[in-house]
Amino acid sequence: MRPEWLANLWLRMKALARREKLDRDLDDELQFHLAMREQKYLEAGATPEDARNAARRGFGNATRMKESSRELWSFVWLETLSQDVRFGLRMLRRSPGFTAVAVLTLALGIGANTAIFSVVNAALLRPLPYAHPDQLVRVWGTNSRSGNLHAWASYPDLQDWRAQNTVFSAMGAFNEDDWTWTGGREPEQLHICEVTEDFFAVLGVQPLLGRTFSRQDFAGRQASVVILSHKFWQSRFASDPGVLGRSITLEDKNYTIIGVMPEARFQFPSPATDLWVALPVDSQDSSRGSRNLSAIARLRPGVSLAQAQEEMNGITARLKQLYPDSNAVIGVRLEPLQEALVEESRSLLLILFGVVALVLLIACVNVANLLFSRVKRREKEIAVRLAVGAGRFRVVRQLLTESLLLTFLGGGAGILLAGWGTRALLLASGANVPRMQEAGLDGRVLIFAALVSLIPGVLIGLVPALQASKPDLVEDLKEGARGGSLRHLRLRGILVVAEVAMSMVLLVGAGLLLNSFWRLYSVAPGFDSGNVLTLRVSLPDSRYPDRQRALALYDNVLGRLRTTPGVESAGVVSMLPLGGGRLCNDAAVENRPDEKVDCVEARMITPDYFRVMRIPLLKGRWFTERDSEDALRVAVIDETFARLLSPLDDAIGKRFTFRGQVREVVGVVGDVHQLGLGRATLPEAYLPLRQAPVPFAAFVLRTASRPENLAPAAREQIRAADRDLLVFAVQPMNQVVSESIAAPKLRAVLLGSFAGLALFLAIIGLASVVAYGVTQRTHEFGIRLALGAGPRDILLQVLAQGMRLTLLGAAIGLLASVWLARFLAAMLFAVKPTDAATLAGVAVILFGVALCACYLPARKAMRMDPVIALRYE
Repeated sequence: MRPEWLANLWLRMKALARREKLDRDLDDELQFHLAMREQKYLEAGATPEDARNAARRGFGNATRMKESSRELWSFVWLETLSQDVRFGLRMLRRSPGFTAVAVLTLALGIGANTAIFSVVNAALLRPLPYAHPDQLVRVWGTNSRSGNLHAWASYPDLQDWRAQNTVFSAMGAFNEDDWTWTGGREPEQLHICEVTEDFFAVLGVQPLLGRTFSRQDFAGRQASVVILSHKFWQSRFASDPGVLGRSITLEDKNYTIIGVMPEARFQFPSPATDLWVALPVDSQDSSRGSRNLSAIARLRPGVSLAQAQEEMNGITARLKQLYPDSNAVIGVRLEPLQEALVEESRSLLLILFGVVALVLLIACVNVANLLFSRVKRREKEIAVRLAVGAGRFRVVRQLLTESLLLTFLGGGAGILLAGWGTRALLLASGANVPRMQEAGLDGRVLIFAALVSLIPGVLIGLVPALQASKPDLVEDLKEGARGGSLRHLRLRGILVVAEVAMSMVLLVGAGLLLNSFWRLYSVAPGFDSGNVLTLRVSLPDSRYPDRQRALALYDNVLGRLRTTPGVESAGVVSMLPLGGGRLCNDAAVENRPDEKVDCVEARMITPDYFRVMRIPLLKGRWFTERDSEDALRVAVIDETFARLLSPLDDAIGKRFTFRGQVREVVGVVGDVHQLGLGRATLPEAYLPLRQAPVPFAAFVLRTASRPENLAPAAREQIRAADRDLLVFAVQPMNQVVSESIAAPKLRAVLLGSFAGLALFLAIIGLASVVAYGVTQRTHEFGIRLALGAGPRDILLQVLAQGMRLTLLGAAIGLLASVWLARFLAAMLFAVKPTDAATLAGVAVILFGVALCACYLPARKAMRMDPVIALRYE
């Protein structure tokens, strides 16, 4: 037990207003007690020195040898705080139901925030893992005619930019591709990055083993060196340090390994990159109109982005004058590399971060409501403590300690949920969120989790604690006091209104995205994807160096596939629609030399491709076997190209120049959404594969049953024609369509899930307030029933109480959602942010769920016994 002087000292300390006076008085108190103890030892016959030492030792057992009053104050404060924590834990342990609900509610809110923040931290906040990442910029080409701000660059333009600028210390470029590796048991597709000489110099990254590319590696047309990614080195070479100098076969050509990149998050330009190969200067397309390179650069120290942009504008202006045919509409736009990498995902991540913040607020409001109920049940206990001398600050601190214990328990559980949630987000998002693989529970994320546990703990506990610390002692100490007041019930109602309003905002956002996704999903792609199987192949140049060999392989495989049981028809296309690939060139209209059709998409096909995909023929004819290499160059175009080529709707027989060849239109087919269901159809030209063979293609099969069942047989038929040929991306066309809308689906699912969680929490809060109101009005309901009111009247009164709160919250939330929905405008397809049908549907759902939540306590109220209700106090 503490000495009596320590208790008196604590009471004196509470009464002092200034710290200086506190220290002085505590020092005087210490000196007094030391003198008294020393006097006792002197009276017992001890020498003055022994008495002084004994007094200090005895007194030090209580004060832990504190030599200053401030240290004593800290000791007393820590001792009482530890008492508050122990008492708070006992109180939470006595109410396991309340504790479990509150901790779970907070864990959901804190866990969701921590998981999303880990992704935001990895993608937006954490700097790129390169030297001086703030100096790295993405160099975009622009097209003022089409409005494209993310165009690629041609190699001649890149050379001029590099030679004429004074703001970059290095500039490089890269191009991504898929190559065939034949070094394993079976051919395998690898993701290759072809880079120019200064690529690694721009990034400032040194290899883990070996070296990067030198100038000699880029001399000539046959560059034959390769650098391995760390994951490829681990998985294919078992982290063998002696891998340097070994040879691997890519596209039937031998490449010498000269380096291995480090593991430290070097995944540029994407995590899928397996190898980097040198792109020889001589192999570059010398045409300025061939724009197929992505450029990056490093700013010189002290040069700002604005200064670099101004100089590059001057360079592009000179190039426009020198090369008006190719560069008249071409410009340059600089963007920080980190922003360029996450540009498409930035808005989604920020919106999701705002969404989970609202979920956390709703969770905190819910727990605050629970704390109000708990505090009201403890009014008598608190009144007794105040009556026997406890100060208001002491009571507030005790209740606030219990609140903080709840939030830290919820924070601990939330961190566990965040680890699981981060892994779930990684699986769900795939490659839709850049740098997602770097997300994890690092120090910054844990600090964030601690803050979102501490701050809500103070906020949700402070108001109930302040309310409880100034009770009506006379009323609360009565034996039959019921507790509760109209003011308390009104405050809880305000919290529920806030919950409903925030839930309404999230529901509207989720409803808009779900409506948008449904409309996108309902878009007709322009072809029939049902019962279509796709198989992609890549032909190595070494085994298929000329057109005839490639055509012979295609004919051989098509013949085998058409005779396969279950295959109705088969065709070949250079690039699948919605598959991500594109081949774009300008087209000059015959007899109109001043007119060009920008960026005409080209696809090389066999005659049966239209029949397999069921693309409708609108005019003219399809291709036939007579459209061979020696025949007239022909093309089938889509409606969009036909309108641009011949506004008078007589495109058949018209001619246009495309990739240096004059072609005649022999047919017009329906538009196909080649690049995405949500994107406008582009001018499209279909060319006979015999007149324009390509070393890459996809076989498409119309099947009589489920296409997955025919996948093994179709793969074997292709392997039978060439055992070493790589067959990849074997999947139904329906899956290709689904993957093309994966990003909007992810947005709708994530926001819908968080909105559903918010609605669940808000409805629980509404039901608890209505139930609490029923308890407070039990005596009133007993009188009403005794005076002749029917159960139905009681039911309607309780329902009206809950629905009034819902109506007010929904109205506030609707106004806020109309204003906030504009941030979703860029993510919506064929839906306005103020879509009336969506707003009405969300309101109906909210009121329906709220009505169900209010019915349970209302049903209890209407069934109460008037005799028991009248005795309730």
